[in-house]
Amino acid sequence: MTQGPGPSGWWGPVGRRVGEAMLALGLAVVFAFVVTRLIPGDPVALLVDGQGGDPEFARRLRLASGVDLPVWRQFLDYVWGLLHGDLGLSLRYGGTPVTTLIGEAAPVTLVLVVSALGVAIPVGIAAGVVSAYRYGTWWDGLLTVGSVLALSLPPVVLATWVMLTAVAVWGVSSVGGDGGLAALAAPVLVLAIPPVGLIARVTRTQILDVLGQDYVRCARAKGLAELAVLIRHALPNAMVAVWAVVGMLGGAVLTSTAVVETVFDLPGLGRLAIFAVLARDYPLTGAVILIFVGLQALFSVLVDVLIVAIDPRSRHPGIGR
Repeated sequence: MTQGPGPSGWWGPVGRRVGEAMLALGLAVVFAFVVTRLIPGDPVALLVDGQGGDPEFARRLRLASGVDLPVWRQFLDYVWGLLHGDLGLSLRYGGTPVTTLIGEAAPVTLVLVVSALGVAIPVGIAAGVVSAYRYGTWWDGLLTVGSVLALSLPPVVLATWVMLTAVAVWGVSSVGGDGGLAALAAPVLVLAIPPVGLIARVTRTQILDVLGQDYVRCARAKGLAELAVLIRHALPNAMVAVWAVVGMLGGAVLTSTAVVETVFDLPGLGRLAIFAVLARDYPLTGAVILIFVGLQALFSVLVDVLIVAIDPRSRHPGIGR
């Protein structure tokens, strides 16, 4: 007697991913601490020089940040603070709590990432479906070349090209900055283009693979139209691989925001991270690294939950093998 998808069938794959995410966060804590301490230079001295060399300000900042404590003590204080929701004080921003800076910058980055994926997923799937449906035609060739170009262009090149085009061709005085939601259109476009190329290629490849299966040939033999075969049979089976790719793309888009936010002068986490590294701001750099790892882990878990929901084989490994 066949059993339904019980709790163990659902939570087995998802539980493994949650465990992996927790392990990744633990390693990220150590990585963030070690990497930030390897950045050469004295962050307090660098900041004080920019403030006119006030020795009293330097003394108070050193005391508050604990940069003169032994490394092992700094690590224990760092972990203790994380467990209590305290990310420390920013050295670059004169002792401002890191949580305050993260809270101001995170919404910008989240809007960029969610919007870019919201554009890339449907456009990439549509391009892959059309390419597979028109396999061997000039449509297929055009979309294939386009997807390769989309994957080949680095974000910094795309961002610079879009900005120059907006200013020179369309006469836009500024792109990004404080222009409101409309100013996010160009950065979102830059972030969405590479994922569109990858999603389109994966969708096309998976659909063409499914179209060669026996059950698809059976559906054709019964007189089902080719477009109906593609939409009803090929696309749903191809979506598992597509969603798996989307899970990986979340991290790629997130890291690309550092370049895009800097080029377009957007006050997000990516630009904040670059400023923190340049200023040797240990607490802020480590916090942004943890936020990035945490968001990627969360995104991967959500995608895995979606895959488990749409693919019975992920709940019952024996199915289809």
